[in-house]
Amino acid sequence: MAESIQLVERAAERLRRQEVTESVPKSWPSGEPPVSPASPQLVLDRGRLARFGIAIPSSARSRTVEEFRLVKRNLISTWSQSQLNGDRRSSRRIMVTSARPGEGKTFSALNLAMAFASERDANALLLDADTQHSTLPRILGIPGDRGIVDVLAGNLELSDVLIQTNLPNLMILPAGRGGPHVPELLSSREMGALL
Repeated sequence: MAESIQLVERAAERLRRQEVTESVPKSWPSGEPPVSPASPQLVLDRGRLARFGIAIPSSARSRTVEEFRLVKRNLISTWSQSQLNGDRRSSRRIMVTSARPGEGKTFSALNLAMAFASERDANALLLDADTQHSTLPRILGIPGDRGIVDVLAGNLELSDVLIQTNLPNLMILPAGRGGPHVPELLSSREMGALL
């Protein structure tokens, strides 16, 4: 477990250094983002993700992928034990949070979502709830102006903002733009029903 924490800390430091030294292109070579209304599937760009330390699980092994597989296995084991013990309240939701920016939340959440999406019998939904300082749109190259906040406010349908990736078991739900009532929306009954 200590090695996993050190991995996340090293990755967060790497991301901080990259943000200072590397400017991420704001546009794609084709001139269009990988997600458009005509094509609701996001094609994950391995090169772009690698620049942020994100690894897509594949036949090629990497330390990052292996560390997150280990974390995933431990979580799955815990869920299995809860089910065997008859605990129906056991949740399969994981919240990645911290008190300060730059501590590796997006790195951890995205790598963990990809680890779960690599399972045959599991689906992963990466829900970004950081409406103030979200880095997920920049890392994935997706628009960040629409998301869960718009769904909770009743302005858009979930299907309007939910993004299917080229990994069949991984979907992304961006945060959307912040506003004065975001905390109330995220703690609303609608959010509870959505989860």
